[in-house]
Amino acid sequence: MKFLSGILVNIFAIAIAMVAVEPLEFEEASSSDEMIWNLLQLGRKYNKAVRPPPDYNTTNVVYINFIVVKLLGINEVAQHMSLEGFTEMEWNDYRLAWYDRYNGTFNHITAIYLPRSSIWIPDVITINTVEHKESSQPLSAIVLADGRVFTSSPFNTRTLCDINMLYFPFDTQVCRVVFGSWLMVRADLELRVLNKNASSVLAPDTLRQQNIESDEYCITKSDFWVTPVTDLGACQEAVFTIVIQRKPLFYVMNLIMPSFLILIICAFSFFLPPDTGDRLSLNITLMLTLMVFMQIVAGYTPAQSDSVPMLTRFFAIVVAISAVSTLGSVFQLYCCYRGHEARSSSGPMRTAQAACCSCRAGRDRKNNTDSARGTEVEVIPHADASQAAGENLWLVIGRRLDWILFVAMVTAISSLVVFICHFRNPDYLAC
Repeated sequence: MKFLSGILVNIFAIAIAMVAVEPLEFEEASSSDEMIWNLLQLGRKYNKAVRPPPDYNTTNVVYINFIVVKLLGINEVAQHMSLEGFTEMEWNDYRLAWYDRYNGTFNHITAIYLPRSSIWIPDVITINTVEHKESSQPLSAIVLADGRVFTSSPFNTRTLCDINMLYFPFDTQVCRVVFGSWLMVRADLELRVLNKNASSVLAPDTLRQQNIESDEYCITKSDFWVTPVTDLGACQEAVFTIVIQRKPLFYVMNLIMPSFLILIICAFSFFLPPDTGDRLSLNITLMLTLMVFMQIVAGYTPAQSDSVPMLTRFFAIVVAISAVSTLGSVFQLYCCYRGHEARSSSGPMRTAQAACCSCRAGRDRKNNTDSARGTEVEVIPHADASQAAGENLWLVIGRRLDWILFVAMVTAISSLVVFICHFRNPDYLAC
């Protein structure tokens, strides 16, 4: 009995000591965060360099989510995409749990805020990044009583994106932001998509679409998923996919519409009298203007040989049409000056001139024979008649050529409009 009574006395003394000491240890604590900090002894017993006990077997499960705040832009030449957003992660660290521990004294404290630098953080990074900038301010983490940890990290990132410029400026780009652990394989760390339900302490995902789009692009679709990995020795990745569509109004108003107006001017330039000498200089000036536009387009597109952008094809066709118009003006001026100089042509032209002269001489003889008056008829020498016929023939050829080239230009412009409407991205939707 004495032995049992001694044991009971010792247990009672230890209990009294614990009740007396614990209030004294935390009575000077100014907040619940400091109370839990002292309780868990994070500065002494907690080792932030070692991952917490696994959730099952040897794997720690990390839930991740990525939210885009602002699409900063796309560099087509460097093939980069710039985003502003933040990542949210959740995992279990049972070393930080205090619920139903310490006689339930601190069960009324549901959550505390601790510095991220004082606890273990999964080594989840952006894998396909070119430049990554995180906040320089010290960030905190939310720790719940059951050991769940929530973090949210804002950052600016510039990631690689394979830009397909085939349908430029009516193009749609699909870019990805890939997250994953740098060293830990699937057997040690498993990634899952964070599902924000009512039990989550983080704010619901509103997608931040108030100012998410830029002045040049709009976001039509986004998705976040985790790559399925069956090999436990491989690293798992979480992929954020974003579908971006270009707003083409800038290119339509500043490049395409002026090009159509230049082509219309080229078409109506055939109505200018060739004697003025301004037609050729006008066509050359318009063709050089189109070449300048083509160089501007080349500055927006990357140097790639896989595909030729639609806008580059458009300007190549426009420059070709302008070049044909210039060559037509050159030939028309040639016909005009040949008519003025009254030079006899060779080959088929000479035969046509001889036929015209014969027909005109026959009509003159018939008129002279059928005339009943005795007036004197002026006889035109054969050389002068041939010269006049050749001059008229060249002028007729020039006028016919002007009309043919005008019709050809109008047809080419109409075909170009049909080409623009037909050769559009089938997945393109107006923003």
